[in-house]
Amino acid sequence: MFKRWLDKRMSKTQQDESERYLAMLKGANAAVIDMVAISTMLWAARMQQRGTDLYDVALWIDEEPTMAFALGKLIKNVQGTDPGDANGLMVWLHTVRAAQWPELKHTARLIWHELQRAPSDAGYRARQLARDEGIDQPTCGLMAPTDFEMVR
Repeated sequence: MFKRWLDKRMSKTQQDESERYLAMLKGANAAVIDMVAISTMLWAARMQQRGTDLYDVALWIDEEPTMAFALGKLIKNVQGTDPGDANGLMVWLHTVRAAQWPELKHTARLIWHELQRAPSDAGYRARQLARDEGIDQPTCGLMAPTDFEMVR
């Protein structure tokens, strides 16, 4: 009984956080969307170099149930040094949570939909930044992860 209550409470809190983040993106100007999109792609390249393909989150999330907690800790660390760069991690945190709690998936899809407003050269610029960090052949494209595409 307590576990069910705790799960429901956590889900509600996470839904509220996702909706606040989505509202921020909806109200953001082009420069902010550009920065968030580039950061999102850059973090995907960084994590891929560490062996985690964030774009395939739906395929591995059951094997990594603590990934959301790990991303939360990483966000706190990054916010202390480069708050703008933490925004890309926030996108991934909401995505990972949605992979674990299906009731969050719609909001996560809308977050990815908002990122589609980024300029068409955002992927190119993310690849350049990844190469500058020493990441060989980064995969940087602003596609939604597996199972997070917008359904029309």
